[in-house]
Amino acid sequence: MLWILAVVAALCLLVFLAGYFLLDFTCGRRKPVDAWDEQVIHKRGLDPIKGDILAGKAWLEAQPREELEIRSFDGLCLRALFVPHPAAKGTLLLFHGWRSSWKTDFSVALPFYHAQGMNLLLADQRAQNSSQGKYMTYGVLEQRDVAAWVDCMASRLGKEHPLYLGGLSMGAATVLMASDLAFDANVRGVLADCGFTSPWAIIRRVASRSKWIPLDLSSALLNVFTRRFAGFDMKEKSTVDALGRTKLPVLLIHGLADDFVPPEMSRENYAACASEKELVLVEGAKHGMSFVVEPERVKSAIAAFLQKHLTDD
Repeated sequence: MLWILAVVAALCLLVFLAGYFLLDFTCGRRKPVDAWDEQVIHKRGLDPIKGDILAGKAWLEAQPREELEIRSFDGLCLRALFVPHPAAKGTLLLFHGWRSSWKTDFSVALPFYHAQGMNLLLADQRAQNSSQGKYMTYGVLEQRDVAAWVDCMASRLGKEHPLYLGGLSMGAATVLMASDLAFDANVRGVLADCGFTSPWAIIRRVASRSKWIPLDLSSALLNVFTRRFAGFDMKEKSTVDALGRTKLPVLLIHGLADDFVPPEMSRENYAACASEKELVLVEGAKHGMSFVVEPERVKSAIAAFLQKHLTDD
């Protein structure tokens, strides 16, 4: 009898350790790194655009800027960098991806965005970089952080000041999940580059590449642990659901060579979107690289989108 209890206890411990490992691996916080460090750029395979990244860094360091803090709905201190424009037409709130930073995801594009007459809010997502939190939630809780930053900007700049929500990868999923929230009319549109459709879909997509991971068992176990310890269910919200309810104009961008988040996910988002929408697919662009592979085409689409929706007519 004792040996049976010992075996059961050992199996329970094994399952707990496996679940905790999966939770930490997929959602756990990691020590921040300086995304502008040349060794970090090299390690992440970004050498081809190193010059553009560092040019973005130099541009930003020459701008007036301010560090901002807010409290999330669950009490976390969230931080962002605010870069004002001297004659701002609107403000673009930017949200970076999974285990990334706005330095990595947006440095190349910052001068362009600013030149469109936009103030920039460069947010550190929860559980990443300078913002507090233990676990990332793939947009499920982050969407509520977007709403908090929108409130912050409305209080700072006025309730009539035009705001746009922008994101890349998990940041794109974040702003798309937020697109059906009850924003005031000052939120004018959503720009989403290579966003996935749901936590459940992207985690299973990545896990399916490994023949050593039992997909159904591991994803079900992980979802138990995300509900218990990270405060979210991987199936509780998707971008497809949100876009089916949104009234905001949406610009979707995706590279056709993306082997991390498949472009089919942006096609699915586009098909589901109930509002005014546009989809830009970039041949040969890998994950998050559309802006640098076809810069003129992508810039043209973004500039037209921002200009078109400055008013809420």
